[in-house]
Amino acid sequence: MYQINLSFKQRFAYSGDPLALYLELRRRQRVRFGGVIATPERHVLSLSPELFVRVADGRATVRPMKGTVRRGVTPEEDDYLASWLSADEKSRAENLMIVDLMRNDLGRLAAPGEVRVTDLYTVETYRTLHQLTSGVEAHLRPETSLPALVRAIFPCGSVTGAPKIRAMQIIRQLEAEPRGVYTGAIGLIQPGGRMLFNVAIRTVTLNANGEGELGVGSGIVFDSDGRSEYEECLLKSRFLSEASATLSLLETFRWDRRCGYALLERHLARLAASAAYFSIAYDASEVRRLLLESSAGFTGETCRVRLLIDEDGTISLTAAPLSVLPPVLRFALSPRPASSRDPMRYHKTTQRTLYEAELARQTAETGCHEVLFVNEHGELTEGAWTNLFLRRGDRLLTPPARCGLLIGTFASGIDRHPT
Repeated sequence: MYQINLSFKQRFAYSGDPLALYLELRRRQRVRFGGVIATPERHVLSLSPELFVRVADGRATVRPMKGTVRRGVTPEEDDYLASWLSADEKSRAENLMIVDLMRNDLGRLAAPGEVRVTDLYTVETYRTLHQLTSGVEAHLRPETSLPALVRAIFPCGSVTGAPKIRAMQIIRQLEAEPRGVYTGAIGLIQPGGRMLFNVAIRTVTLNANGEGELGVGSGIVFDSDGRSEYEECLLKSRFLSEASATLSLLETFRWDRRCGYALLERHLARLAASAAYFSIAYDASEVRRLLLESSAGFTGETCRVRLLIDEDGTISLTAAPLSVLPPVLRFALSPRPASSRDPMRYHKTTQRTLYEAELARQTAETGCHEVLFVNEHGELTEGAWTNLFLRRGDRLLTPPARCGLLIGTFASGIDRHPT
């Protein structure tokens, strides 16, 4: 055996509207191959990122997915992890095993020489993880029927292992129960021989009695580490287990009639980076147009301009007179640590419950104007609405991003020497 894909089920109680849950999960996990099966006995909610097979114009395309790594906390760490995954020898070897298996499966139905690998080791990014995928395409013989295609390629090799038949025999011996719809395929067949099916991973089953289940698994090879494989399974289930409030990107600009928007390019660069991280549609030209056109209607000499971009790319803007700060600001220190491992610390979004709640509490208790935060290591990071700077001689000292903070637009333009 080269690889065995072993899985287990997570069970939970559920009450509510299954379709509402599906729409909420789709908001969090934007996948191309989702779907719902609704029967009186159960609802199956599939948030699958993996294509099993697409058939159109006599060509079959499969896109096995094998290789997983978590998202990075910072944009820099996120880019590093994506690059690491694409180059990781273990992930590439496991991916290639399944690509070869799928090539062989399709080769039984294809015209001679008409099976090709379209791409290898492509990283796809989702809200909670990066995945390594590859593509295989085959020109099917004209007489190929749907039953013949299903017999040749089902189930997908990425959820069995290789060699496939022996892998399925071992899975039957080792797994505690049948998988059900999990790791099967969900899709549709259209007139003219067109069809599209996913691999039913990231798939939730909600039974009419209020019981729910989610299957998760990983590919085991000779040098696999059990703890790492189990952690990968938990990572794959985070799309369901980690509830997420609605998220919008947020930028606040200072505008004055003489100079326009202060540090505009730095604000837009930060906005673009966060949009890329969260896979939110971002139209820079539309943002610029809205900012410019809206400023024509501003009253007064200075304004505080608040711009929001929702997860669907909707842009909204409000403006208000710029508040005058008191000559002396009073600060309080929050006793609640702000984790440096929380990705939200590095982006300006509407998920600001910690900041807003602590500022309101400290203001009520101490009369302060601002509250400062420390991370889990006791390092000062930032305020609820301010960045921190300490002037020492002719130098400005500010916490490095790794401490868990949003780099302000002023700080982003300073030569930084982390210590």
